[in-house]
Amino acid sequence: PAGAFTPPPKVDSAVIKLAPYSEEAFTARWGFARIEAEDFLAFVSRFFSAPRKKICGVLNKKQVEACRQALAQIGESPDSRPAVLKLEKWIELWKKIR
Repeated sequence: PAGAFTPPPKVDSAVIKLAPYSEEAFTARWGFARIEAEDFLAFVSRFFSAPRKKICGVLNKKQVEACRQALAQIGESPDSRPAVLKLEKWIELWKKIR
């Protein structure tokens, strides 16, 4: 507690324990295997390298139409920017484009 210190800090603290998901729990929660997580993160980070651009604007010309169709399929505007999509939508987009 704060009273255990001199002078007492104006904040409280806590200890938390983090445990990784089991392989089954990870797949159940996110819909893909943990081994694919690095590929997913690389996919998403590519779009956030230019956060003010529209999502499909980051891709090369051959991939733009597939991106626009995938966004429409997941219920998002082709003119969306990266920060607009929720994590679940990013996962859906990744599954459709890869």
